[in-house]
Parts: sequence; C-alpha cells; structure tokens
Amino acid sequence: MGIDASAIPLSEVVDLRGDKVAGSKDPTLPYVGLEHIGQGEPVLLGWAPSDTSISVNSIFEPGDILFGKLRPNLRKSAPVSFRGYCSTDVLVLRARPSVSPAFAARVLQQEHVFRAAVQTAEGTKMPRTSWDSLKTHVVFVPPHPEQQCIAEILDTVDVAIQQTDALIAKFRQMKAGLLHDLLIRGLDEHGQLRDPVTHPEQFKDSPLGRMPCDWELQALAEACELIKDGTHLPPPRVENGPLLLSVQNMIDGRLQHTDADTRVSWEFYRNMHRDWRIEVGDVLLAIVGATIGKTAIVPEFEPFTLQRSVAVLRGRPCVLLSGFLFQFLTTRAFQVALWRQVNQTAQPGIYLDQLGQLQVPFPKSPQEQSSITSILESHDDRIRAEQTYREKLILLKRGLMSDLLTGRVRVKVAEEATA
Repeated sequence: MGIDASAIPLSEVVDLRGDKVAGSKDPTLPYVGLEHIGQGEPVLLGWAPSDTSISVNSIFEPGDILFGKLRPNLRKSAPVSFRGYCSTDVLVLRARPSVSPAFAARVLQQEHVFRAAVQTAEGTKMPRTSWDSLKTHVVFVPPHPEQQCIAEILDTVDVAIQQTDALIAKFRQMKAGLLHDLLIRGLDEHGQLRDPVTHPEQFKDSPLGRMPCDWELQALAEACELIKDGTHLPPPRVENGPLLLSVQNMIDGRLQHTDADTRVSWEFYRNMHRDWRIEVGDVLLAIVGATIGKTAIVPEFEPFTLQRSVAVLRGRPCVLLSGFLFQFLTTRAFQVALWRQVNQTAQPGIYLDQLGQLQVPFPKSPQEQSSITSILESHDDRIRAEQTYREKLILLKRGLMSDLLTGRVRVKVAEEATA
C-alpha cells in the first residue's frame, strides 16, 4: 500500500544497513571512500580496489544510498548501482518497500537534510553526524507514482548536467591541443598551421625548442611594458570606493565580482596608482599562494586595485598583444617554468624580477598573433557558453528540488490525469 503525501521522519523513508566486514574482502568488489563521492552532486567520482582499506568496512548493495556522516558540510550523498564496500564514515541507507529508491536518493540530497546533518554533527576537527540524530528529521513524501515522476524529472536534469560536463571537458581538451599546436607551429600566410615535417626550413632552434623562424623569444620584462603587483599594505576598508580584488575574483579567465568583494578609499587608490593604471585587456597572473599561475584578462570593469598576490602584465604596443600573452601564460610549458621559480616557503611566491626573466615566444607579426588569439578565444567563448548553460541547469535543478521535494508544487501523474 502506498504512502499518502505527508511529512514523515527519515526513518520511514530509508533504513540503515548494518552489514560490515572486518576480515578479508572479495577482491573483485570496489571500495568507496568519502573522497569518491561527489560534493553536492549525486554521483560517484570513482572507487578503489577493496584492499585499499584494511579497516572494518560497511557493505552496500545495488540501489543503496551512501551518505557521508563525516564532515557533513561537504554534502556527500549518492546512490549506487553495484555491490561493494565503503568507509564506516559513510551511512549505508536503503529505501523502504513503500518508497522509490530513486526518490529516496533525491530526498537525501535536499539542502535541509544536509543542514540537519551539519547541525547534529559532534566533534570539532572531524565532526560526525549519526543515523540516530538524522532519522527523526522530517521530509515530504508523496504517493509512490508521484515519487517516481519526481525522480525521473530530476534525473533528466542531472543527465543534461552530466552531458554538459562531458562537453566542457571535451572542448577543454580540444583547446589544450590547439593551444599547444598554435604556440609551437604558428600560422602561415594562408592561416594554416605550419608543418615542421614537410617544411623544416620554416623552423629554427631556440632555448625552448623548435619554433617558427619569424618568431621572437624575449624575456617578459623585455616584451612587456608593464609588470606590476598589487598592494603590499593592508589598506583600510570602506563602504564606498574602488574595489580591492584578489585571485578569488579571477574566474574562468575573466575578472568577476564575488560576494566577498571589499573596497578601499579613493585616497588609497590614487596613491597606489599614481604612476600606473590597470587597463582593459591587461593580463592578471596569480604570483602568491597555492593558486600561482592562475590567469585572467581584465574586461570593462569599475575602478579597482589588487592585492599583492596578483601581478598585472601588459605587452608592449605593436610587439606583444596582451591577448596572445594571456593565452601563452595558460600553457603547461609556462606554468611549469613559473613554478620552477617559485620560492618554496610557508607562503610560496615569485618575485616580479624573477617573473620578468621568464621567456615568451611570439610571432613578430601582430597579425599572426591576432589570428592565433582569435582562434583560441573562439574556443574559450564556446567553453564559457557551455558553462553558462550548466549554471542555468544547476539553478533549474535547485528550483525543481525546492518545489517538488517539499510538495510546494505537486506532479500530476498519468493515473490522476485519467481518473
């Protein structure tokens, strides 16, 4: 008999599975740790061989739901379609006979369920929640046919998100290959990649390897008219004034606002930029901390200055286009060279004079630089378009979960429509 639409405790939606193994494990079965469960998404990122964990493990079966009880603020919960072992820091839950397993998995993905797990967690460094604490939390459960419809709707959105993720990964891989080819082979007068095999005479040796004959190799300090970093002083914050931005504002190659943005006084800003200004098209490069090498290009933006963790680079006019420079700074070759110069201290960083010694290869022809940049930027635009579409899907999913899993909006199933 199905359940009437009502608010019921989690203990009436899923049961806790207590099967465990302490000895030898089936080597053909996988092990799933907390690190294998997606954060905030109902997916498994992978698994490991069963002998990876030598401690006591829980056993899960197809259709079970894995819910991370350790550090529940990470919001880890995902259904599984196979048998295996998992960490005891993961609750193994199974839908009760009257509840659709797919719907039960969605119930455990709700923000208020994760919030309850966080609020009931005990411990400071490694907080853990427990099933005893969670099982009384109340959730909305409609009749079984409606459960299935809700799960199918949300599954459809998840599939679209996963397909978009795969497309973004594909485009990024294509961009990486194209970036490598264009910045090693360049374009000939017909706009085609030069071929070092059929036309070796078009290439020459350089300290960075083979490069086109009509390309130059210069230190950044020589090729750039500006290499500056942000403020080294802790400026006073104000409510109104120019922005003080950091590496957190460098998102997907562009400079963007965040909720953590702060502002400085106009006096501080004018003193900071008495001799130089940040301009549209300038290239930003993270030079301090774990994000060293992160890059962004400055768009039309309100007045701002930077923290010292970010450097501003600007190519010399008619010598090095800033768009080309930006693309070069994203290459693996430059990133490796950059990290080789990093001072490995408590807070790793690179000094501006060290940065200026790093070399950049570029075409003597601004036209070739522009053509290469345009090709790469078109790929960046395609990636950003897919990322924007993904963000819309995420918002759509959040809205659907908020409406459908709370009963705010009811789904009319076929039986009801024909009744």
